[in-house]
Amino acid sequence: MSLDGTHCHAGRMPSSSVRYGRCPLSNACYIVTTVTTHQFPLFHHHGNAQDVARWLRASDAERRTESFAWAIMPDRVHWLSLPMRAGLASGLHGYPFSWCRWPV
Repeated sequence: MSLDGTHCHAGRMPSSSVRYGRCPLSNACYIVTTVTTHQFPLFHHHGNAQDVARWLRASDAERRTESFAWAIMPDRVHWLSLPMRAGLASGLHGYPFSWCRWPV
């Protein structure tokens, strides 16, 4: 449900328990955190982390997103972004694969 008590997606969501209360907003920033299966340290391997960093940069270069910050950790990725279609900054420099638009 939205803040005014109405359903934003009118029953179109496949998993209402996961997306309950979420409404997409134009020009809204999104923070995305994705975790590997069983928290396996997939991105500990620098090649894997570099692939993710390359994908994030390509998404911005292709104007699909506008990233504000991201951090690739051994078992997860945190990404703060503004889709161009349709406390993270603190400590970013402690990770070898991280980036932030603003000085930290």
